[in-house]
Formats: sequence, structure tokens, C-alpha cells
Amino acid sequence: MSRDILSSSRRIKRRRVVFRVSFVFFLLLLLLAGGVFGIFSIDNLKIKQVSIEGTFVLSEQELREKVESILEAKILNVFPQNRVFSFPSEKAKDILMEQFGRIDEIKIEKNLDSNVLIKISERKPVALLCWDGEENESCFFADKSGVLFEKAPVFSSGVFLKFFDDRKYGTKLGEKKLLINEEVFQEILDFAKGLEQFLLVEKIRLKEEDGCEFYSTDGRYLILDIKSDWNLMYDNFIALLENTISKSNENFEYIDLRFGNKVFFK
Repeated sequence: MSRDILSSSRRIKRRRVVFRVSFVFFLLLLLLAGGVFGIFSIDNLKIKQVSIEGTFVLSEQELREKVESILEAKILNVFPQNRVFSFPSEKAKDILMEQFGRIDEIKIEKNLDSNVLIKISERKPVALLCWDGEENESCFFADKSGVLFEKAPVFSSGVFLKFFDDRKYGTKLGEKKLLINEEVFQEILDFAKGLEQFLLVEKIRLKEEDGCEFYSTDGRYLILDIKSDWNLMYDNFIALLENTISKSNENFEYIDLRFGNKVFFK
């Protein structure tokens, strides 16, 4: 037998092997695709009910409509997402939190009864961040962490503490956070609360170089440094009231607490 005949025979055998392997692979692929489509076609796995808990201000109807739009979407434009095993919980969380800024936390639970439970925890407003406009103020709610989450309606004075940001690179409308960290934000809130028996603070202005001004309802104000010791500033304020201002039966226009134990007032 010549070499050409042997070489040709080997090529034929290799082609047969390749054909058989390809056929088996194609058959397995068909079976796999059929199985996947079969699983997605089982009605018992289709999500039957979506329950929403924890809403107070948020519209449950709007939340439900957004969830239903997620359920109607398809994976790769082929496979439905409205099955318990294919519902994209993490993606749904991101979509809901992006569209509904009042959501603080969200948990999604799925069970074998083809039900989905969405638990919502809403942000609670503790202050407002406002911008001075030509005609009126524009304000956003801020939660305990300083996160801006929703445009606020017009409130009468004293309902919420108002922040104004006068810094050159201050917070701009639409940003998600006040440009002070959560710890400092809480320090400011606590300091304002501690002043209630002496001054009713109405608004706070964030100034350049870490300055901060607390304005009372009667126009008096305090000048502070947000990087200073808040306890020291408070103690110095109380000492000034008790030992100087009260004893001399005077009032003040402003008190500057930025320089440690050196306190200035007018």
C-alpha cells in the first residue's frame, strides 16, 4: 500500500471522528437549549405575586409598576426575567434605589411559592440643604448621614434646620451628598440641638476654609470652625454667656468660637 493511500485513509478517519464529535456536541447543545427553554416555560416557576413592605411616603403603586417593568424585560432579549430563578435581585435593587432617592435600604426575598417580597427602608429627613435663588429658595431633604435624596416643598421657618453652602466648591444641585463627612454633619446637628435653650438655630452656612455660621431666629449668630473641638466650642460659649454676657446684662450680635479659648464677640 502506497504512502498516498495510507495518508488518504487517515484523513478520512480523522474527518469521521471530527464529524461524530461535532454531531454529538451539536446534539448536546440542542438538548441543553431545549432544557433551558423547557425550564423557562414552566408556569409554576413564574413569579405570581410581588409584595412591598415598609413604604410610608413612597408610592407603593409606583414601586410596583417599576418592578413589573423589570419583570417584563428579557435576558438577551430571549429569556424572561419573571421567573423566580431568573429575577435579577441585585439589578432590581440598583434600579429602584436610583429611581427612588428616598429608599435607604432594600431587601428582596424570593421563595419557592413563586412570590417576591420587597422590604423597603425609607430615608428620614433631618435637615434641608438650600440654595438662594433670585425669587425663592430651592431645597433638598438631607437624611441623618447628610445624603440629599429628594426635592423638598416650601416649609415655614423652624420646621427643618436649613443648610446653605457658600463655599467656592460647595455642594451643587443634584449631588448626592453634602460636602462634609457624616461625622461632622452629626456634630453640627448635635451642636445646634445643644443650643436650643439659648438660641433657636434656624439656618447654618458652610463657609470657606472650614468656617461655619449658626444663625438664630432673631438674627444673632455664632462663627465656628468645623475642624475644631466641638465640646470645647460649646463649653466656651456657655462660659461666655454665664460669666460675661449674662452678668453684664448685655446681648450680642455674634460670637466667634474659632480660636480655642480665645472667644470674640460683639
